[in-house]
Amino acid sequence: MDDKEKIKFLENTIGRFDSYINSTNNKTSVIIAFNAILIGTALFKFDDLLKLFTKCQYFQYYAIFVIFLLILFSAISMLFAFRAVSPFLESGEEEGVYTSLKFFNSIIKMKKEDYIERIRKLSDEEAISDLGQQSYILAKGLSLKMRYLKTSTIFIFLNLLLLIILMLLKLFSI
Repeated sequence: MDDKEKIKFLENTIGRFDSYINSTNNKTSVIIAFNAILIGTALFKFDDLLKLFTKCQYFQYYAIFVIFLLILFSAISMLFAFRAVSPFLESGEEEGVYTSLKFFNSIIKMKKEDYIERIRKLSDEEAISDLGQQSYILAKGLSLKMRYLKTSTIFIFLNLLLLIILMLLKLFSI
C-alpha cells in the first residue's frame, strides 16, 4: 500500500468513526427523551398511578417502590446517556513530541500562520502518522461512548421490566 492509499484508508476509518459517533449521539437523544417521559409521567401522575392500587394497600406500597425504582433507573440511564453524548476531547498530544494538525483543539493552540506553514510542509509520512494517531484516539473515545450507551440501555431494559411488574401488580390488584 503506498502512502496515498494509507492516507485514504485512515481518512475513511476516521469518517467511519465519526458516523458511529453521530449514531451514538442520535440513539442517546432517543434514550434521554424516553427517560424524560418516564420520569415526568411518574412524577406528575404519581397520585393517579397510586389510585390504580387503592383496593389493596400492600399493592400500593409495592407500586410506590416500583415507581421509585423506575425514576431512579431512568435517572441513572440519563446520567450514562449524558456521558455518552458529551464530547470526547482527548487529542493524544504529547507536548514537544506530537501536535495534531487534524484535531480542532490542537489547531486553535497554534498561531494561524504556524498552522498554515505546518500544512504547507506536511509530508505524506507526517500525515499518515497524524491520521493514525487521530484514528486511534477516536476509536478510544468511541469505545467509551459505546460503553456508556450500553449501560444506559441496560437501565432502560430494567425499566421495561419494572413497567411489566407495575402492570402485573395492577392486574392482580383487581
